Amino acid sequence: MITKDTAVMVECDGVVLPGVGAFSEGMEKLGILREALCQYAEDRPVLGICLGMQMLLEQSTEFGLHEGLGLVPRRGARL
Repeated sequence: MITKDTAVMVECDGVVLPGVGAFSEGMEKLGILREALCQYAEDRPVLGICLGMQMLLEQSTEFGLHEGLGLVPRRGARL
């Protein structure tokens, strides 16, 4: 199921967070899903794909220093 509705998300067994593009823009576009994802991940699996995996990190240095979701204790760096 694809949704932006946090009420629907919290009823799911797991979440896949996909993404394509720049880290900072991806984090901005999460909007209200940011807090919901962090709460959700406390007791359920979250799989990040591509940019989605990067957004699970604490920070990224891609085009400046930007805060991530903090679910994985690492900093991403553009190579």
